[in-house]
Amino acid sequence: MSGWINSTSMGGAFSSGFSTKYRMLDKDPCRVADFPQFAHCDSSKVTGVCTVPKP
Repeated sequence: MSGWINSTSMGGAFSSGFSTKYRMLDKDPCRVADFPQFAHCDSSKVTGVCTVPKP
């Protein structure tokens, strides 16, 4: 990837402050929806591997 593409990837519509206003920071509240495709995954580990079946 060229440096130009990498450095301007958030340009255009995002240059008006969108990414600054809507980014998530540490300790920001968030809600994760329920995804039944991930029910079999083990989330007790810091790093895990989980495969999701194709629809």
